Amino acid sequence: MNIPSSTNASVALALSCDAIGFDLDDTLIATFATAYARVCSAARSLQLSPPSIQQFEDIYGRVSFPECVLEWYSNVDLETFERAYREHSPRHPYRALVDGKALLEMLRARRKSVGLITNTPREKIPAKLAVVGLTTESFDHVISADDVGAPKPDPAVLHAWINASGRDRSAHCYIGDSPADQAAAAAAGIKFVAVQARDRIEAPTMTSVAAFLE
Repeated sequence: MNIPSSTNASVALALSCDAIGFDLDDTLIATFATAYARVCSAARSLQLSPPSIQQFEDIYGRVSFPECVLEWYSNVDLETFERAYREHSPRHPYRALVDGKALLEMLRARRKSVGLITNTPREKIPAKLAVVGLTTESFDHVISADDVGAPKPDPAVLHAWINASGRDRSAHCYIGDSPADQAAAAAAGIKFVAVQARDRIEAPTMTSVAAFLE
């Protein structure tokens, strides 16, 4: 399978660094489409009209989930909606975007330090990583926005990763799918590679993290 040259160049850029960090949502696992399906199912179960895909895209991932719900349904009981969302979640499982074990094995063989740096609440990370066959122990460093009290695009999570890795700032590359990921990397002063996603990002881009294994 031929990989576009831009993807080849982006993979090479990432592999030129000693420390490689990954976002989680829509980088290692597909969460946007899954979350939309879950929201729609929860809404219908409560006799509510689901948000349009545009209404969902406008704010999902940019503010907290409770804030999203209250934006779509200003008069809904938040606890009731979140319970319905949880109940319908098993019908819409997350999808892996890469063979996680193969990816980590390849990076370990190249003696890379590998981090997971995410806005995902820490208690939700293990279940999401299980989708790609990984655990928190698979990584050298796992840092959630919960740990620093500030989500991306604030660079605090990336600063924490840089400090934990013990490597020079210039040796780090962060891989993510959103403008918030790019902005955090820029503010932290490290390299950034985007994976193709909903938002167009002017940065070195790979089609998917699975390109590491091609």
